[in-house]
Amino acid sequence: MIVWGNMNVFRFVGDMSHVFSIIVLLLRLRVAKNANGISLKTQELFLIVFVSRYIDLFTRFYSLYNTFMKIAYICSTATIVYMIRKTEPLKSTYDKTQDSFKHLEFAVAPSFGLACVWWFLFGTRFDIIRFDIMEILWDFSIILESITIIPQLITLQRYREVENLTSEVTEPPPEVYLTVIATGKTPDFDDDNTAVVDADDNGPPCCGSIDLEISDDENPN
Repeated sequence: MIVWGNMNVFRFVGDMSHVFSIIVLLLRLRVAKNANGISLKTQELFLIVFVSRYIDLFTRFYSLYNTFMKIAYICSTATIVYMIRKTEPLKSTYDKTQDSFKHLEFAVAPSFGLACVWWFLFGTRFDIIRFDIMEILWDFSIILESITIIPQLITLQRYREVENLTSEVTEPPPEVYLTVIATGKTPDFDDDNTAVVDADDNGPPCCGSIDLEISDDENPN
């Protein structure tokens, strides 16, 4: 595996691809001044993933790169959510009827429930006294990450259905598809390893197996 200093090259490329997607999306919102084809629900799910996974900003320091990227991801994603929810004309052009996936009920709640079950079965070896909210939030972010793109895919599909029914060109601009492709891999900045690669972390393997092949982060232990 190619390593650049302490940074895995493939992991760095994954980080940069996600940075690129966020920049494209921010520029698109600012220049086009419309939110057609963009799923606010997906952006909100990404924000929840980032906040829950990078909450260790307040407890541990790994590197300047690590800290900067964590803050950048949280702030930039929060900016996108705020722009679509609160600022005009983006707020008016955002179509809630096309982005109707109930993300809190069918993504956030089940993911948190699965994370709690995983923690109870494997995270503490049945020792309920060792309650570890950081571990639960980490597992929760891994599970939720695997389904964050679903609302965006549903939104794009519904735009195509409207186009077929009305014979009007309602397909979102190419930037939206570019964003979908680039955000397929959420970056992982945890220097201790992903939940899958580090067996001691006991993360859910069904959701992190892709990280094992793409990131293969180093375990300092």
